[in-house]
Amino acid sequence: GGGGGGGAVTVRVVSNCSVRTATPTGGGASEDVAFRVKCILAFQRVAGADVVIFGMYVHEYGEVGSSVYMGRVFVECVDSPPVLPETPGGERQSVLTAVLQAYIQWSASRGFRYLHLHVPPPQDGTKYIFLPRSLSVRLQSTCNLSTWFERVLVGARQRGYITGFRSTWCADSEDDESGESGDGGGGGGGG
Repeated sequence: GGGGGGGAVTVRVVSNCSVRTATPTGGGASEDVAFRVKCILAFQRVAGADVVIFGMYVHEYGEVGSSVYMGRVFVECVDSPPVLPETPGGERQSVLTAVLQAYIQWSASRGFRYLHLHVPPPQDGTKYIFLPRSLSVRLQSTCNLSTWFERVLVGARQRGYITGFRSTWCADSEDDESGESGDGGGGGGGG
């Protein structure tokens, strides 16, 4: 694909590992659960070289077992390095939106029923792939990321990749043990 200053954009799964670990299921209990951990990067062709413009870490829980996580994808982290001077911000955001929506579409086509998008709180300085950020930058990023996720999900719903979505704040969901925070409704989609 194109975009972001005219260079071709390529998306690659650069890490794809199978993990089995004790995972909380609610009420203080845990279950041994298998899932895939992936690092997905988008590269843009700039001056003859592939330059990373976007990355995300995902956990994919398939349809095996009885886990409450079954059929869910958790997007644990999304990040992009600073904007290249020759890349207009709006054009770059369109490319990044297309990459995330394509992953949502792929997830739905593989039978995942729920997609959880995590916006880290500003005090969490560990949810970045490319470089550390100051607290003030993380605060702005938290606001921008939640707004961007909503636009991505609205677009995914309009394209038929998901049937719906809802957002919950951590403070609002402390008593909610359903784990449905920020997920998309079933019926052939996540998001």
